[in-house]
Amino acid sequence: MTEAQHRLPGLVLERETPAGQFTFRHVSSPKFNLSTSVVLAVAEVLGVDQRTIDPPLAHVIDPDALDDLVRPLDATGRSPDVEVRFGLAGCRVVVQGDGHITVVPQEATRTETALSGRSRDDGR
Repeated sequence: MTEAQHRLPGLVLERETPAGQFTFRHVSSPKFNLSTSVVLAVAEVLGVDQRTIDPPLAHVIDPDALDDLVRPLDATGRSPDVEVRFGLAGCRVVVQGDGHITVVPQEATRTETALSGRSRDDGR
């Protein structure tokens, strides 16, 4: 998938790594807020309809708070120092203040951990 080939409303796939990490860019619009883009990104990576994401985003993190935390500060950009991490539907999700959303499916996370030779819980 390339950016030119693959566009979702309010969301652009910028990068897919061989290890299974997907990085999207949220495109602000009145119709598509950041929390909607997060759900669309996870659904896209998992190959499912966004309405079937389980648990729903609102059971994991407050969507309104996420939208407020990572919103444009002014016409020049976003809140670049903000980073929010959480799990959703078996994926690791990282939302950055510049509008980038990284999604790593649980299977890819296990592969990354095995390749690095350490546990995610060991604090390294």
